[in-house]
Parts: sequence; C-alpha cells; structure tokens
Amino acid sequence: MFMLAYLLLIFAPRLVSSNGAAKPATGPSARCQEETTICKGSYLPQHTCPTNQRYCTDIHHVRSTEECDVDGLHVISRDSWGARSPRDPLDTLGSQLSFFIIHHAAGYSCTDLTSCLQQMKEVQKEQQYKNNFSDIAYHYLIGGDGTVFEGRGGKFRGAHSPGYNGRSIGVCLLGNFIATEPTSKAMASLTKLHTCLMSVGVLSEDNSVFGHRDVRPTACPGDVFYKILPDKFKPYWHRIEPEMWTDCRAFEKGTCKDINKELCTEGTWKSNKCPGSAEIQCCSLSGK
Repeated sequence: MFMLAYLLLIFAPRLVSSNGAAKPATGPSARCQEETTICKGSYLPQHTCPTNQRYCTDIHHVRSTEECDVDGLHVISRDSWGARSPRDPLDTLGSQLSFFIIHHAAGYSCTDLTSCLQQMKEVQKEQQYKNNFSDIAYHYLIGGDGTVFEGRGGKFRGAHSPGYNGRSIGVCLLGNFIATEPTSKAMASLTKLHTCLMSVGVLSEDNSVFGHRDVRPTACPGDVFYKILPDKFKPYWHRIEPEMWTDCRAFEKGTCKDINKELCTEGTWKSNKCPGSAEIQCCSLSGK
C-alpha cells in the first residue's frame, strides 16, 4: 500500500488514503443515499444504511482491492470510485479463463487520478442507463496515468464481447486510440494486469489475447492501438484463432446473408443485425 499512499500525496487534496479499518467520514459531506444516485466521492462500506441506500462521501477514499498489489500495480476498488450497485444480479465467472480482450473507451479519456475517477462514473452511467447493461461492461479499466480501476472485477461475467462474455476478461483503456497510442503508463499497467491475472488464476497460463475487433464487427480498440498489441503480448496474441460474433449470431442465433442471393426459409429476416451493406440481413432463428 506504500506506493498507493505516495500517489495520493501528489494528487488532488480531496483524495484521501483509507484502509479497511477506517471510520466513516462524518458531517455534511457524508450521508446515506439511494443507490441509484451518483456518489460524488467514494462509498464507505463500514457504515450501516437503510435498505437500498449506501454511505456516500464527497471525498474519494482511494483503496486497492489488493487483488494485484505487485510490481507497482494496484486495482482501485469500486467503492473508491463510487460505483453504483448493479441494476440486476450478475452471473459469476469461472477461473482459468481462456481469453483477454482489449477495448478502448473512445468517448472517454483522462490523464490524472482526479479526472479518471470522474470518468469511471460517467462510463458506468452510460452503460447502465443508455446501453441498458446491468453494470459497467468491463472487468477492469485503465486511465491515461496508468491507474487500474475495478469494473466488474475478476469474479463476475462481463458484457463487453457477446459470444465471449462467459469465458474472457475484458479490459478497457480510457481514451480514443484510432489515431494515437495509449500512454506508456497505461500500456505498462495493461501488461502487468495481464500477468497478474494469470498469477492469481483468473486467466489460464495459455490464454489468448485479442483486440475487441477480433471478435466483433467494430473499430475498437482503435487502429493505432490495435497495431501495437501483437508485439506487446507475445506469445499470447491470437494463440487461439479468434471467432467473429455479429449481433445476428450473438442475439438472434442467426446467419448474415445477402437477401438478393439467398433465402431465409429456416427463420425470419431482421435488419440492422449484420455489418456491411443494406443487402446483408440477418436470417434470425430466435424463437424457433
């Protein structure tokens, strides 16, 4: 915890170090509030609140999950960044997982701990209430300063890559990397996290590393970022050949076909489920 405490000394004064035995803050900046309300600072789990409420402070009490406190790496806990509770119960995830899938946040970026803490709240808000996910989609997120944040963590199924969600860890770097590379600090944390998750048994030793675009029709994690990943993750890169999942396949149990050349006698046509031209439609088998 020494390195984490040191980091807190050089960042904003409203970030305070805290440990499992810390007493909850008191006064007007600390209160029980509804779980659906955004907490300005951190949640402190030591304080008892009524049902469906949590104890929120206006100050960020930054704490490590202690899952990967190795080689200068710390994973900042959900309570620390003010994560709201999942909207629905999350499915558990097994161990010795086969895939490590890398994303970028595109519309969200940050370069210091203060701004990254705020961006974490914004990402969760969008994914819960715009994308209608139960919780933030990723297992871990990494800021431009190299800080690693707990998303769903290594124990719960993600929502980042349909077709792979039950057998992978999804990590998202905060930033847009279509034309620029992530910072060296963010890249160092990404590779350290991958190594740590193998050492604690979350990932198998023979896992395969993919970019999001390897398994979904998307530009994620950005052209420039994607190009440097094979060299950064030798020998794990594409150890297992990636398998593409479209919306048609993932959600409709169907196949993308050219409506001008093929029939859908086994199902029904659905639009906007396949990448490419408008002639490529989904022959959906859902409900069959």
